Amino acid sequence: MSAGSTITQFFRDVNDATRVRWQSEDALDFLNDAVMMVFNLRPDAFTVTKEVTLIAGSKQPLIGCVDLLTVSQNTGGVDGRPISRGNLEMLRTYTSKSCSTPRTAEQIAAYEVDQWFYDQRDPETWYVAQPVPQGVDKTVQMTCREAPIQYSAGGLGLQLQTPRYRPAILDWMKRRAYGVDSESLTSYNLMSFHDKAFYQSIGVAYRADSQTQSGFAVGRVGIGDKAVVRP
Repeated sequence: MSAGSTITQFFRDVNDATRVRWQSEDALDFLNDAVMMVFNLRPDAFTVTKEVTLIAGSKQPLIGCVDLLTVSQNTGGVDGRPISRGNLEMLRTYTSKSCSTPRTAEQIAAYEVDQWFYDQRDPETWYVAQPVPQGVDKTVQMTCREAPIQYSAGGLGLQLQTPRYRPAILDWMKRRAYGVDSESLTSYNLMSFHDKAFYQSIGVAYRADSQTQSGFAVGRVGIGDKAVVRP
């Protein structure tokens, strides 16, 4: 499911296969807006687990992701030893003790990451202890949240990051398209329909409705939601 095929499907859905009413540039803008909407409402959809290569030292760049969730284990070794999360303030306080770089040949050969550190106030940087020695090729497994792709006209062959939410993306694209002519009652109604369909498709509307119907929104249990078991 590529970005280009999603745009093609959009034009089919709005009965504008010849791209007269809306231009390709408009559809690309709608697509990128839809991707950002999904990212803002369902950031979990952009979570990936991958293996990354560390650079020398303690300070590491977070590349291709906007948030680091966990660094689970050493990779590339025999045992894949787990890595625990440490306290960054403690690291800074006791850096001379806890962050000494392995020096002997034996220490360097047996190097493994013991702890990882991350502060969301500095989202592009994370740290490891002990520091990675110079010349060591070390990899670890991390789970992070990828940055949403903003597609260009030359990148329509790229796959959607969140194919599961392709129907929601199409609904938001159509919501944007019909919103251009919202002074027309027909367009306004179509815009409203796809707006509601988008939120329902990603699960946001259901959660809001469920809380309101059950009474949790006003601090009590109601009777409107059959999914709520009353005492």
